[in-house]
Amino acid sequence: MKKIIIIFVSLAAMVAAAFTQQNHLAIPLRTVNMKSLAAVNKAQIMNRVLSSTQRAVGYTDGDSITYKDIYLGQAGTYPVGALIKPQTLSVYKGCKIVGLRFALSNPIEKTNAFIYTINDEGFADTLVVRTVRNPGEGWNEVTLNAAQEYTISGNETLLFGFDYKQTDQMVANKKGALCFYQPQQENEFASLVYMDMGEGEAFYSLSGRGNLCVQLIVDVSSMPAKNAAFFSVFMGNKYKKRGEQIDAFLTFSNTGRESFSKCVIGYQFDDCEPEYITYNGTVAEGGSDSVEKFITVPTDLSIGAHTMRYFIKSVDGVEIAPNEDNQYTEDFVVYDSSFTRQKHYIEQYNSQDSYYSSITDKYFTQADQNLENIALVNVYQQGNSLACQDAAYLENLYAYTWPCFTVDRFYFFSEAHIAFDLNDYAAIMPTLAYDSVVQLASEADNNPAFASVNIEPKFDADNRKLTVNVSGVVCDGWEDIFENLAVTVMLAENKVIAPQTVVSNLNGNISTNKKYVHNEVLRTYMSNPMGEKLNIIGNRYTATFTITLDEKWKAEDMFVVAFVTKYAETVNDDNVLDMDITNCNSVSLSSIISGISTINEDSTVREVYTINGVRVNESTLQPGVYIIHQGDMMQKVTIR
Repeated sequence: MKKIIIIFVSLAAMVAAAFTQQNHLAIPLRTVNMKSLAAVNKAQIMNRVLSSTQRAVGYTDGDSITYKDIYLGQAGTYPVGALIKPQTLSVYKGCKIVGLRFALSNPIEKTNAFIYTINDEGFADTLVVRTVRNPGEGWNEVTLNAAQEYTISGNETLLFGFDYKQTDQMVANKKGALCFYQPQQENEFASLVYMDMGEGEAFYSLSGRGNLCVQLIVDVSSMPAKNAAFFSVFMGNKYKKRGEQIDAFLTFSNTGRESFSKCVIGYQFDDCEPEYITYNGTVAEGGSDSVEKFITVPTDLSIGAHTMRYFIKSVDGVEIAPNEDNQYTEDFVVYDSSFTRQKHYIEQYNSQDSYYSSITDKYFTQADQNLENIALVNVYQQGNSLACQDAAYLENLYAYTWPCFTVDRFYFFSEAHIAFDLNDYAAIMPTLAYDSVVQLASEADNNPAFASVNIEPKFDADNRKLTVNVSGVVCDGWEDIFENLAVTVMLAENKVIAPQTVVSNLNGNISTNKKYVHNEVLRTYMSNPMGEKLNIIGNRYTATFTITLDEKWKAEDMFVVAFVTKYAETVNDDNVLDMDITNCNSVSLSSIISGISTINEDSTVREVYTINGVRVNESTLQPGVYIIHQGDMMQKVTIR
């Protein structure tokens, strides 16, 4: 990020950030490259081993230390530590945190070891603060008393670490006391430092030296001797054809006190008879491994929604009682026929208050102009002058940060969110915004379209009345997949002049450009924002919408976007994954204003599609089954 580059360059001269202990600490996370912030010496320091019923939980490997003598840019006291999330802690549900450990390459003065719980708003609540006197070289263990011990629920996020005091002498010698372990891949939550870098105190993520040597000490005596739990399950796209191969990749953890050498994993379609995968390989206590299995979708599954269940059946012959950790279910959809997708709907959740938006905007607009298969709309943050009030519900469902974007509002398997964050690379490599749209749109081509979308706009310039007719065809079996379908119609505008927070390429200063040019700005919905329920007759639908354009809008710079989704009266966290867009189209108003027709359908045009929805030339048809569309007529024919 540009902000981080500026901070990185000036970090050696930063003002020391004094740490004031408090019950609530805001913890926005930023990334700072550490390669030139520290002197590096490789070392290995081994200390005493934990008891047989204790585990070191964190991002480092046992007592190993890869780099020592790491220092920060200026003297001061800096809380350092790591953030650990529920996915990792869930393995230890019911176990107690009885202490923590941290490694130093040189002794430091008295410090405070701490553990905080992080709430949903990103604030830290004090769980434990423990004074440590004269911590020495190597691994230092801090034992909690009975009142401080904490039982893990498996749903919490914890921040843990210690106050690192760096002296002027350390800075002068370029030799600090921090230790790091270098795994194959760093974790952004494994090396955090609390400091003021120009915009208030916050935790920053250090990169370039691996993971900070800090660990929780967990008493696992309550865990069974033999046990396993799923860490992650990947099974690809949610749309499957009968007979298709599911590439299932299952990662599991040893959640028992002892190692094991055999794990039997079951999988089950709906209520069908389970089948089994046998893993043979040693997994140490606290370790993990994975198996891959190609599973054929049964040919007798009906079109529509289905469920795949994975479960741990046994470990080293010990039957495992079912619970939420060793059971995993994934919903998927079986289909037979589909259409060629016309356009992908790219929805960017934008903000006039974020200078990152000003950096990525032009690359999104370039993608919109260069790619014929996308329709881009910018939905501005509520409270901005360009915000559309009817789009407020989208913020709760998708926009966890600004800017971010979705592709067809589709959840890409194994991602943390439906939307993709742009902040991490907005200033360092802004072209990734363009590349991401291209890549994700290409990946989304694998998603079948179950309806076509054709748009016919008409504009009366005298009274500024816009009428839009949306029509199309749906695939056989659509009712089994969606129950009901809905169409959403939006109106957006290019070349809109409005304020925007920007950053200078010369000095990094942040300011407001009052004459910034915004493109693809959502102006209004012509339909219900969550879509109008379609009346489908004979696999065809048509719907008409009318609006009078606001006098401030320039009709010649506007365009209509329409897309089809599953119909729902309310969209919330419970059904948002069902609401991906099955097809989309867009049309500019400039052509009809200049007198050029943009009618997408003509009753005299005869269109021929394969059973899979691919349009073909009627003069070159081979034997097979085809669907013919002409005006309001649809007919299935067989050529022999």
